[in-house]
Amino acid sequence: MRNWLFAGAVGLLALAQRLPAQTTFPVQGIPDPRSGHYIFINGKILADPSGTATVSRMVIRDGRIEAVGDEIPVPAGAVTVDLQGRHVYPAFIDLYSDYGMPRPSGQAESGGRRRGGEESWVSERPGAWGWNEALRSDHRAADHFQPDDKSAEALRKAGLGAVATHTMDGISRGTSAVVTLGAEHAQKELLRSDAAHHLSFRKGSSRTSFPGSLMGCVALLRQTYLDGRWYAQNRPETNLSLEAWNAVQALPQVFDARDWQEVLRAQAIAGEFGLRYIYKGAGDEYRRVDALKATGSTFILPLNFPEPFQVDGPYDAQQVALQDMKHWEWAPANAAVLERAGIPFVLTAHGLKKTEQFLPALRKAVEHGLSRKAALEAITIGPARLAGVEQELGSLAKGKRANFLIASGSPFDAETVFYENWINGKPHVLQSAQEPDLDGKYDLSAGTRRWNLEVRGGARRNEFEVLVDTLRSGVKASWDQGRIHLTFRSPDDSTGQYMLSGIIGKEGWAGRGTGPDGLWLDWKATYRDTVQGRPDRERRSKPADTGSFSAI
Repeated sequence: MRNWLFAGAVGLLALAQRLPAQTTFPVQGIPDPRSGHYIFINGKILADPSGTATVSRMVIRDGRIEAVGDEIPVPAGAVTVDLQGRHVYPAFIDLYSDYGMPRPSGQAESGGRRRGGEESWVSERPGAWGWNEALRSDHRAADHFQPDDKSAEALRKAGLGAVATHTMDGISRGTSAVVTLGAEHAQKELLRSDAAHHLSFRKGSSRTSFPGSLMGCVALLRQTYLDGRWYAQNRPETNLSLEAWNAVQALPQVFDARDWQEVLRAQAIAGEFGLRYIYKGAGDEYRRVDALKATGSTFILPLNFPEPFQVDGPYDAQQVALQDMKHWEWAPANAAVLERAGIPFVLTAHGLKKTEQFLPALRKAVEHGLSRKAALEAITIGPARLAGVEQELGSLAKGKRANFLIASGSPFDAETVFYENWINGKPHVLQSAQEPDLDGKYDLSAGTRRWNLEVRGGARRNEFEVLVDTLRSGVKASWDQGRIHLTFRSPDDSTGQYMLSGIIGKEGWAGRGTGPDGLWLDWKATYRDTVQGRPDRERRSKPADTGSFSAI
């Protein structure tokens, strides 16, 4: 038989479980009752990104990994997915993102002054809050997170399966949340509510006039550490801002530094108060490697390398500073320099103009000396450990979430294609290998009724023709990413219509739907024969291998 689109091949046998997984959130529309029980075989599965050994099989059920290894028997009722030698990696993780966060109401100048709007000396925020609005320690990303499937799709295409997200606004920015990048509601995607406390030397959208300079930002931050300790010991009044500030001090502290100099400024504060920051760097850490290594900190490194300068003429060349030219030369090697120096780091897509630049930039860093092992750890298990979710993400082990990529090869090779990004056990098609040719004659059954089904042009999504017995008019059919939808009135019954939804499988279709009486019923369409005038499926030339999968 022919190959089928992967998203359809993994579904036909997964209809045994009729009740969806328990949830505290109501399902809008028709629930998907599939259990998500799959075994992947004949793959090159890199379960541990810190190593190089691969295994050939993996079992997942209900969004979790049940087993990874070579000698795993096929579980009863599981869909068998033949990977055909393709590579499987843990989905990537980005620790520095604002995915799903509301946009701040204003922006700040580089020194701290807010653009536009009226300012005041003290905060006008109602309630028993502190006097400066740049201190937003009570802000929790988990309280404001709202999934955005359009943005998530771009991140998924870059190989990302989860991010730590926060609102990038203020000196104390509150806490970040770890979320997965599926297409579910927030209750399903939120993984960890308070992953880290975020800070910077920028006042952001604060309407409080102070601080108006970098010096003022440093002074306010130091004073807040002192006030927080004093408040914890004395508490002469209620200050909700200081209470929130003290509450987040036990979390990992992530400091957004705009250059290596700000790292050292922040490190002076860390030394004064006995802290250890995780620094989100600016990509110029190579300039002061020894000083940054002495901090003992971990760095979150951006991959937003500068573009080549336009120096077509001598006057153009004179406008480019030597420092800028050297940064253009050295920035792609920044991560490699830190690796050689033994400085721990992870990588982020933050700062890139477009998310699709992430993989090319990652590959460029590898071309400039970053080892593949360190690069893979920096986008998988490394971020998972820093975010405190290594028991859930970062590698492919029993009990962890089924977040993984299916690819044609190494993510660091330019010719590698990402086919699927599975998040919480659900596939997201990144690049379809081929469209399924559904043409043929089928035996259609729904409940106790039986019909002859004929399909022509079934590889053209919504343009194919479907006949139920002799009925053509009034039959509506469509398919997308392995799901089929069929609506028709029975030729011998005009009292109502059948509305069927299901999964495209290797030998036909199957699913659930409603009959003319509105009651739920099971249905299936089993392939019987080719359409007259079309070549037999077995004798058609096999399409080029572009990543399709087959259930067996």
